[in-house]
Amino acid sequence: MRATNRAWGRGLVALAVLVVTAVGTVATTQASAPKSSGIPTGSVVGTSTGTLPDWFPPAWAGDRVRFDLDAHGNPMRTTGSFRVFHGVGTTDQARAEFEGDITCLTVAGPVAIATGVIRHGYAHFPGMDNPDVTGKKVSFTVLDQGGHDRMYWAWEFAHAPVTDCMGLAPLFQPSHGGFRVRTQG
Repeated sequence: MRATNRAWGRGLVALAVLVVTAVGTVATTQASAPKSSGIPTGSVVGTSTGTLPDWFPPAWAGDRVRFDLDAHGNPMRTTGSFRVFHGVGTTDQARAEFEGDITCLTVAGPVAIATGVIRHGYAHFPGMDNPDVTGKKVSFTVLDQGGHDRMYWAWEFAHAPVTDCMGLAPLFQPSHGGFRVRTQG
């Protein structure tokens, strides 16, 4: 099982590197643009919960997750916070629970990419020696489709490279709740 988790982790890292190359270049270009560049401001707000599908590693498939996001701004000026819960199966036992500050937000149409830094929290995942994840970067990508939102995430502590306003394809469809993505300007 450890080999499967490591292989899955390497696959996620390879996918993240590919997305960073494609999306990160755009986000970096946007972040370095002057204020008058017309970069829209926006927001992503909401709560979603769901169960991790079978395509996740067997150790996590069926686990409950919850994401709370409240972010406003653009890549040059962002405010907001996030909170994450990852439970073991259908129990109330937490595999990971953390919260932090959103440090970068990019919004275009119904898509928002928010990255941040964990202010406080822990995670118990295979291969982690220290469960304290304080100070680690995280990334959330949200596709607002009304009642059928999709999202995805990346954790620096899980060996995914996370840079400001970097996101991944929103592969996961939560079963409850949703996000509102808005663009102004």
